[in-house]
Amino acid sequence: MDDTNYVKPLVAYLKDPEWVVRWIVAEKLGDIGDERAVTPLVELICDEDLHVKKNTVKALAKLGKYFAKELTKQFVHYNPEIRKQIASILISIGTEILPELEREILTNNNWVVSNRVVELLYRIGGPDAEDILVKAIEKPDVQKNAIVFLGLMKSKRSVPSLITAFKNSSARRIIIAALNQIGPNITYPIVVETFAAPSQLISQQAEDALLRIGKPCLPYVVIALGSSKNLKKDKLIMLLEKIDPKEVMVDIHKLAKKSPEVRKLTKDLRQKYPKTFFGSVKEVSNTAPESGILDKLGGLFNASKPDLRKK
Repeated sequence: MDDTNYVKPLVAYLKDPEWVVRWIVAEKLGDIGDERAVTPLVELICDEDLHVKKNTVKALAKLGKYFAKELTKQFVHYNPEIRKQIASILISIGTEILPELEREILTNNNWVVSNRVVELLYRIGGPDAEDILVKAIEKPDVQKNAIVFLGLMKSKRSVPSLITAFKNSSARRIIIAALNQIGPNITYPIVVETFAAPSQLISQQAEDALLRIGKPCLPYVVIALGSSKNLKKDKLIMLLEKIDPKEVMVDIHKLAKKSPEVRKLTKDLRQKYPKTFFGSVKEVSNTAPESGILDKLGGLFNASKPDLRKK
């Protein structure tokens, strides 16, 4: 016997005055698993009887595995309690519904629904949800929220996409905040490498980001200058001058002693800011908190490149 034939008459009983009837019918509709039952059951979430509420939530959790899209439509419901319960139900289902949530983000034109789905992905968590959020950076309607949640997730794998998104001037402040949330030790070296890499694909966005970050990125620029990686080091010198290299000149002078390449590249810079300009190393250490950065961070760039696929 096909139980789906009973969906329509059963739905009518969801409004029965007896709580026991509503309770039993809610459970049965969850077991049948028909899409037509989703919206009527949603209206029962705020039932006056606690037992009916519990069975309704259980039924919607069963249906949500197959009809998550129908549940996400309820994010525009006028009742905030229903919106809250729908979110909890979808989160409880978890990773099973990620493919459907991805489709919702990339195809749904409702701004409210799309952004609530972005929040769901953050709350569900995990590498697959993280990957979907990285893709969501490309969609203007959800870009800013996706960036915020990736920052909260401390998503290493999102950094290249965050750099690319820097072309959107209205998102730049949020992107810098996300980079800092993920961690400067993780993100700044990647941004510096992207800027100085032989490929010019998103070099301009990386430069804009570094200029916006300002002096906090200087230690990582110096480390890149002394690294053995294939980087355009003349660009790094240019960046140092744009930001103001005074705070790291002690380290540049030290680096120039060790590296003929750096000595050649920084000749003009070192003439402009000679050692005597800063006094002794001891004096500098009392006035420049960033002095000694090479000693603190020296292994960063010469270490193997972080695996962005790992959490």
